[in-house]
This record gives sequence, C-alpha cells and structure tokens, in this order.
Amino acid sequence: MTVIGSQRFAVLVFIAASLILFFASLNREVEGATSPSNYGARAQTLLRKTYSVVAFAILGYLFTWSHRRTGTLWLLASGVAIGSFSAIIEFFQHRMGAPEGLVWNAADTLMGLFGGLFGALFYARPKKWV
Repeated sequence: MTVIGSQRFAVLVFIAASLILFFASLNREVEGATSPSNYGARAQTLLRKTYSVVAFAILGYLFTWSHRRTGTLWLLASGVAIGSFSAIIEFFQHRMGAPEGLVWNAADTLMGLFGGLFGALFYARPKKWV
C-alpha cells in the first residue's frame, strides 16, 4: 500500500469510527447497555464518563494518524477538533431529550477535548515507548 493509499485508509477508518461513535451516543439502547445500574449512580456516571474519554482518545489518535502530522499546534488542533465533535454530539443528545443540563454538556465537551488531545499525544509519542 502506498503512502497516499494508507492515508486514505486512515481517513476512512477515522470517518467510520466517528460515525459509529456518533450514532451509538444517540442510541438509548447503547446507553442502557453501557450503564449498568447495579453499581449505583456515581459509579455508573464515572464508568460512562471514562468510556467517553477513552472513545474520544481513540478518535484523537485516528484523527492525528489520518493527517500524519504532529507538533504542538497540530496536537492542540486535534484536541479542539475532537472536542468540537463532542459538542456536536451533546447538541444532538440535548435535542433528543437527554436529561443532562448545561454543566454536564460542558463537562462532556471538555472530556471530548481532553480525550482527543490524549489520543493525539499518544500518536505523537516517541516510538520507543511501544
């Protein structure tokens, strides 16, 4: 596979993962399956927020991989891009009647930003860390 071919593949993987995350985040059945009620409300919230950060970190990694760029500004741009995607998800969840208020919407958007940044940093890490 050529460099251009592998970059196109990376872009397709990023788009597919983004679409899966977007539609899964709007699906009540997915929310129910990822929110075990036997742990209590606090543990349930912590678990779901952890899922969120991990999912956005994966997207941040894929976003950076698909663009093949690193550097401080690019890593910050990756975090902002994924954070913006998180804000879009929050908007649609709000429109669909999600019970969270603005404080949780803002917190979730920040989790998207930090998750995206963590994923981008992981992509840019020195390869000897592997």
